Amino acid sequence: MTMRQRPRYGHWINGADVPPEAGEYLQSARPGSGLPVCEIAVGSPADVDQAVRASAAAFPAWRDRKPIERGRILSDIAARIRADADRLGALEAAEAGKIPDQANWEIEGAAAYFEFYAGLVNLPAGEVIDLGAAFHSYARREPFGVIGVITPWNGPLLQAARAIAPALASGNVVVCKPSEFTSATTLELARIARDAGAPRARQQRAPAHRSAGGEAGRLGRAMSYRSTMGRISTVWPRAGQRRVTSSVASRSGTSITPYPPVGLRPTPARPRHGQARGRGPCRQRRTPHKCQKV
Repeated sequence: MTMRQRPRYGHWINGADVPPEAGEYLQSARPGSGLPVCEIAVGSPADVDQAVRASAAAFPAWRDRKPIERGRILSDIAARIRADADRLGALEAAEAGKIPDQANWEIEGAAAYFEFYAGLVNLPAGEVIDLGAAFHSYARREPFGVIGVITPWNGPLLQAARAIAPALASGNVVVCKPSEFTSATTLELARIARDAGAPRARQQRAPAHRSAGGEAGRLGRAMSYRSTMGRISTVWPRAGQRRVTSSVASRSGTSITPYPPVGLRPTPARPRHGQARGRGPCRQRRTPHKCQKV
């Protein structure tokens, strides 16, 4: 496989490549040899603010777009991922240190997520609740709004697609923070989405925010503290998930009991192998019933 990648990636906000506020870039390198792959913008809380504000502004128009139109865009994204699979696979193999076969399998899996959720855009439906002849009561499902997605280093494009595809299909918009080690394919996904016909105002769904010096959690906390965030999706280990959950709880004034509860001891750590799988975290919620007297 040949690999053609851009020498430098900025943040992807509002359909354009945006330089980081601090002007700093990290060197992405091959894990085995240390040879450089590309440069990735170093993110800051100010960059997160810019992406979240752009996403919040884009949300109403994307939410109100016909589901079938959103589905066509997702289908086109899947087709374009497959058309560019060799380049994306080589880029992910270089950054994550994967063998080509595994990288190609994950690129196909990313395309399959967009293809799958493109076929489900018309599936969500409301309900009518019988409260008697004098009332008309119904429930409708609405998107959450801005979804924060934090992805791991070992499955960047696959895990991003698993969270982004259902979020977009449901009418949400996304701010994504990939790992500081493997950001390139997530940023390429944003460009693919633009070429698939997604309006520029929706492109905040896959910007990358990077941090140096082991402070990647700083950006995750910055995302979780934003009041405009409807949901946070993360595949971090439990300790990282607890930190994000605590941030969200602090923002909302909710109290959370630390894990494990008092009086219980954690089980000894054991090696775990394999790849975690699960359903996408971004689902529409049921709003309170709206009652209208007839």
